[in-house]
This record gives sequence, C-alpha cells and structure tokens, in this order.
Amino acid sequence: MFIELLVDFINLLKNQGQSRYYSPEDIMSAFNRSQLDLFREYYKKFEDTQEIMDSLQPFKKDYETPTPQPVNPLPSDYVHLTEFNITIDGTEYSGKIVPDEAWNIRELAMLQKYFGDNIESFKYSSEIALVSGVGNLPGDFVKEIEGEAIFDEGTSELDITNEHQFIRRKNERTYPPANQYPVAWVGNHEITVEPNTVSSVKLYYYRFPAPTRPLGRISGGNLLIKPLVGAESLKMSYLRPPVDAVYAYTVVDSRNLLFDESNSTDTEFMETDHSALVLKTLQYLGIALKDQFLVQFEGLKQDIKAE
Repeated sequence: MFIELLVDFINLLKNQGQSRYYSPEDIMSAFNRSQLDLFREYYKKFEDTQEIMDSLQPFKKDYETPTPQPVNPLPSDYVHLTEFNITIDGTEYSGKIVPDEAWNIRELAMLQKYFGDNIESFKYSSEIALVSGVGNLPGDFVKEIEGEAIFDEGTSELDITNEHQFIRRKNERTYPPANQYPVAWVGNHEITVEPNTVSSVKLYYYRFPAPTRPLGRISGGNLLIKPLVGAESLKMSYLRPPVDAVYAYTVVDSRNLLFDESNSTDTEFMETDHSALVLKTLQYLGIALKDQFLVQFEGLKQDIKAE
C-alpha cells in the first residue's frame, strides 16, 4: 500500500535526522489534506490533458434518473460535473453546461460562440398566423434564416429585409409588394409582412434552446436543464471527492508499530500522482523539501518491489 510506504519514508527521514517524529495520525492528516489539494487542482482543469482525466478517473461517478426535471438536485457527494445526457425516443443526446450569460441566448453570435459552427440542431421552422400582416415570433426565436408566404393561391418566397428597406418597398408605387413578391421585416419580436393579404408565413429560424441540444446550469446545488421536451431519462457523470486514507496499526511496543493492511484504506490516486502527493504531504508536515527526497522515495519503492 502507498500509505504504508509513505509512513515508512517519513520515518526514514526522521532516522536520517531530516525531520522530527510524526505519528501515523499526523502523517495521514497531512496526506488527506494533500490529496484533497491535488484533487482540487486537477478538477479545475479536468479536460485540459488526458493525464489529468486519467488521474481523476477513480473519482468519476455516474447517476441516472428516469424522471428528469427542470431542477435536479445534485448527488450529496457531488464536486464537479463532467457531462450529462438526456434520452429522447431512445436516442441519447449530449447536454452542454453553460454560464449564466448563455442561459437565455437571443443573438446568433452568442449561439455560435458557445456551440461553434455546428448549430444545425438549432434550425427549426414554424408556421405563424398573421393578423393584418403582423404575427408574433416563436418564444424560442433567435435569428431568422428564410421564409415562405402562404396565401389563398399558394406560397411564394418571402424576402426578409431590414426595417428601412421594408418601408421603402412597402411605399414603392411602381412595383409594390404582392402575394407573389412579398416582403417582411423582423423586429420587436414580431414579423411584419406586406402585402397584408398574406394569411401566414412559414418561418425558418435559429431557435434556442433545442431539445436535442439540452442546456445545463449549476445553481444552488442543483442541475438546471432546459428544454425537457420528450426527455425520458437523465444521466450525469460527476467527480466525487477522494476517500480519506486510513493507516491502521497495532502497537508492538513503545518503539514499534505493526501496519494493519486489512483495516487500512489506501489512496485512490494512481501511481503517477504519488510523487506529487509525497511532496505536498512533506510541505504540510513542515519538512523542508530537498531535491533528493523524491529520489529517496523512488528508491524505497524499488527496494520494496524487489522484495
């Protein structure tokens, strides 16, 4: 066990006059603070490198519920969310954790900022009824793409322009807007169409959010999710904190302790992180660090492996 090796190593430093005596309890207290420190350092940059992701793999847990809600309490041992997914019609869709500023996106530039150029899933279409040429935009509207005008005789392509161009076209006498050549303007969360004889429009637009690209936000110990249209289950993966290491032993005499492996709890960190844990533990114990300490520790490991 690593903790047995660590206690032996610190006792070796004492025997060499490099430190004072520390009880196993002192060492474990310092060590548990050290592994919590290392865990915090790593999870803050969880996806930065494969090495860090590998180091934190022992602390990754999965949670699933068949009844996802807009507000979902996080597990009691939750520290950091790594991913979440929802299932719709048997297909699993990956969610995205976003900051507060992206929770209610209403600009295409913001949509592209957080989702890159892969925003196909945010494209949608909806038929909007018009009253005197005016109709309300959908509640999830972000940006228009194109549209079709629908009137009694059929449909025609809708020319969506800006307010200035719309007014100019509306007042044009030579070629005024007609059912076959309608013009529209989007603004004030409405779409305005000329001629006002157009009964409805089919609007293609970017919406936010989209059911197949669910959003997540951590707030007050909860995972907030939207939308949940047709969601059948929620899965989340998260990081829990390290379990405290325990060095159990029996007292042989006033000078000797016998390590009790069966009642001890070793660190969950991988061997590649042991050297970092040694250095942090020495710092917490107040032992002045020297370059040769890690060399000595590695040598002790090799000696034990050889035995």
